[in-house]
Amino acid sequence: MDEIFNILSSTARIDKSRRKKKAKQRELTAPQAQRTNITSSEDAAEDFKNTITPKEDLSNSTKNHSAAKQKQIHHEEIAAFRNRVGIYLNQSNKHDLTIPDPIASFGEMANPPWWKEEGSSKNSTFQLLASAFIRNIERGRWINPTPIQMQGIPSLLARRDVLGCAPTGSGKSGAFIIPTLFLSSVSEDIFYNRIRNGDANQKEDQSKKGKKNNKKKKLKGSNGVAESSSQNKIRALFLAPSRELASQLHREVERLGEGKMHGLRAALLSKTNAATICSNSTSSSSAGLDVLVTTPLRLVECLKDDTDKKLDLGSV
Repeated sequence: MDEIFNILSSTARIDKSRRKKKAKQRELTAPQAQRTNITSSEDAAEDFKNTITPKEDLSNSTKNHSAAKQKQIHHEEIAAFRNRVGIYLNQSNKHDLTIPDPIASFGEMANPPWWKEEGSSKNSTFQLLASAFIRNIERGRWINPTPIQMQGIPSLLARRDVLGCAPTGSGKSGAFIIPTLFLSSVSEDIFYNRIRNGDANQKEDQSKKGKKNNKKKKLKGSNGVAESSSQNKIRALFLAPSRELASQLHREVERLGEGKMHGLRAALLSKTNAATICSNSTSSSSAGLDVLVTTPLRLVECLKDDTDKKLDLGSV
């Protein structure tokens, strides 16, 4: 019993001495910790003062943050929409913020930033063309755009290069016919942004030419659309792998372009009209074409023609 009592008492003394040492250590470290906390809080306050002192800077940073946040939210919503409807971008384009947003309806086809015209937006060339095309789309019983059309139409209207893959019957033809009809209808001055980016001397020379110059401008339309097509030029070229698909594509072009401003000039290149189309492409008196549809072999034959009636595609 004595041995057990001695063991217990010695253990109690050891525990008591340990508690005293820990208490002393706490007393020594507490003031140092307080000084460290005070110093760090003072430094943080000083850094905050040095970083944002005026109220204007605080408001500007808030605005910039909110704008960046809104842009990020919008990008995430568009990415979620693409995943939901089955639009898949190339790996290199997934995080490209310059890619136009997809449209959810044909009525959302918007005037691209480069298409600059004077006058009200309601009576603009783009809106008048869009009204005619949407009317033809509804006649064909197209209710909503397909995924390839949702992303392809705004991307081509933005004059971007597009490579699209979609199953048969998914509306690939409409995805490039509709924007092409817009692009082939706009005047070259607007398409190439000549009016706004031309030098001042050229503008002065044009203003001095007077009525003659004004008459020439009227040939392209007073509201930014080329009457029919640019003179003796082919504005767009569609290639189909077979004669049957080319004929189908040509019919779809005429259906969607029916009733557009100043009419539609489209042709299907064949043996019977090859000589006429080739000669018109080099003739200054020809009205030109908005859209030319053909097969690769027929096109090569016209381009390699040894006669003077060689097809000119310099304006496509």
